[in-house]
Amino acid sequence: MGILTDYFAATPAEAAACREHGPLPTELPKVAAKWLEPTILLGQLWAAVDGVKYKVNKHHGDDEMLEPADEEGPWIIRIREECRAAIAGIPDERVPALAATWSEAEEWMAPEPDWLEKLIPELRAVARAAVEDRAMYVWICL
Repeated sequence: MGILTDYFAATPAEAAACREHGPLPTELPKVAAKWLEPTILLGQLWAAVDGVKYKVNKHHGDDEMLEPADEEGPWIIRIREECRAAIAGIPDERVPALAATWSEAEEWMAPEPDWLEKLIPELRAVARAAVEDRAMYVWICL
């Protein structure tokens, strides 16, 4: 069993349309990132970007759940704007160091820093696409 997490940029209506099957079959800006839940692991990246230790009261990446969901999901959660902005602002030259720092988060299940070094620019692209009437969301399925 795993946690499927797909991050994407969408309007609220586009996000709602992704509830059942997620964003992968759409043309929306997206990245599939299995296991990357928004509260702690995405928050760990945000804290690393800020250059501080992760604090759950400040760096949890999730904001609000879109539409009421049942206990079995899938769920769509909007990413906090501060988290999205921090990820969108990551410069290329910081990616390797951020990947190394992020890989040390104890919540990871032994990630490869090389994988994270590829994932960060993909997340950044989604974060940068979440402008104007779009927000950054995560679709989570167990």
